[in-house]
Amino acid sequence: MATSSYDTIGNVFFSPMIHIEPMALKHLLVIISAFHILSTKAIFEWIYYLEGLSQDDQVVFEAVSDDGIDATTLRSRQQKENAN
Repeated sequence: MATSSYDTIGNVFFSPMIHIEPMALKHLLVIISAFHILSTKAIFEWIYYLEGLSQDDQVVFEAVSDDGIDATTLRSRQQKENAN
């Protein structure tokens, strides 16, 4: 769980320092809401490329269902994702 930032870019930026390096991880599983998975993958590719990390070898993404998010909230979140 990330606690050093308040957005996805910050979470991804700090993930090597907080999760990968201290535990010498070779693989990272990112569990994310289905509506947020495409932008999250893009952010990982961008940040990890800048950091010189191999995103393909280290990161696996697993989308969880958007069930349980009310329709209005989900639509709003999807629109925000599409705008980015």
